Amino acid sequence: MYSEVEHVGFTGTREGLSSKQRHSLRLVLAHLKDDGAVWFHHGDCVGADEDAHEVAQAMGYKIHAHPPDKEKYRSHVGFAITSKPAPYMVRNQAIVDACSILVACPQEDRVMLSSGLVDTQRSGTWSTIRKAQKVNKPRVIVYADGTIEHQ
Repeated sequence: MYSEVEHVGFTGTREGLSSKQRHSLRLVLAHLKDDGAVWFHHGDCVGADEDAHEVAQAMGYKIHAHPPDKEKYRSHVGFAITSKPAPYMVRNQAIVDACSILVACPQEDRVMLSSGLVDTQRSGTWSTIRKAQKVNKPRVIVYADGTIEHQ
């Protein structure tokens, strides 16, 4: 589906992955691995970063962490490479810059999002999705209900 995918970026909610999201993320990462993905970049935070790290590491991805400069939500899981800590928005941009494709696991499911009642403007996950969209990076959104959307 995607040619020359070597670096997968990841963003997700501090709330962690739902079981359906985790299952769909495994499918997405397996497909990307088959397309040549080697590296998995994430933000080294509790929640979805930790969950996705576990999935990617079990699949044999090399992990590159882009930690925030605030310790409060850091996960400190093991990595092949760790970037210098940076403010959240700077670190999110670094993940976008480093990746060939961005995989995002927001807290919302498709129904919640389509209702228009969800504020995605203040979300770090959605901010990172918008950063990737702005530079025309392919994006895969894995919603909480397990729905996978390719953008």
